[in-house]
Amino acid sequence: MQLNLQKLKLARQMKGLTIEETAEKVHMNVHALWRIENGHSQLKVQTFLKLMDVLEQPFTFLVKENQCFEPIGNKIDELKKILQSESLIQESKYQVLLHALENLEK
Repeated sequence: MQLNLQKLKLARQMKGLTIEETAEKVHMNVHALWRIENGHSQLKVQTFLKLMDVLEQPFTFLVKENQCFEPIGNKIDELKKILQSESLIQESKYQVLLHALENLEK
């Protein structure tokens, strides 16, 4: 899955957040977020989930066109494991996300 970097920056700006404020809310280094926004660093799933939450955008907004329709195979199981390890699996927003992902595979 590739992140649409322009939409990531746009989502942050639409929330009226500076890169420093966003980094603080996501609990990460400002330089690390800058590197992600500018395509110099990979985005970890945990960070992606935090950004979705802070920026209040669905994952489909932040991925490149056509990316959300590629086969996702074991990625759903991987995401479930991450959510379980972070004790987030029962939160309704993540349940909705998992349900949407599972429906894409059908």
